[in-house]
Amino acid sequence: MSLAYDLYYGPITSSGSGPRTIKKNNTMRAISSGSYPAVAPSDLFSEYEAYNCADWDGYGAQPISPEIVRAARAFNFLLPISGQRPDIAPGADGTIGFEWRSGSAENREFILIDVGPANRVVAKRVFADGTLKTFAPTAVTTGARALINELLAP
Repeated sequence: MSLAYDLYYGPITSSGSGPRTIKKNNTMRAISSGSYPAVAPSDLFSEYEAYNCADWDGYGAQPISPEIVRAARAFNFLLPISGQRPDIAPGADGTIGFEWRSGSAENREFILIDVGPANRVVAKRVFADGTLKTFAPTAVTTGARALINELLAP
């Protein structure tokens, strides 16, 4: 049995010339034995592709279009590799949200970013005293990197 490593999933095992499997979170996923997977491997945004219908949450949520899923992937790609990773969740308004929390429970601050239609990125910072700073909307393809640098700078 050979052992390789996939950056997304971890160890890849193969018992010869057959298909390889990837173990992630105690589940096995088959991939092709060639250089590229037969189907693109799922990522943390794959499940949101199924939310492209009205009321996906049972409470009247707006659809999350494939365009928004692609924009969220692109935005996530722009984030620095080092540092705190955000919590990512679908929004009932049809967006995908990124959230960072810092500080103690009594002194907590938040950075909230929503990626929505037309690659639009909307960001807010909630300070520990409850004040809110809203940033000018931008797009993943134009000003998102500068916004990330401003929000996540030490």
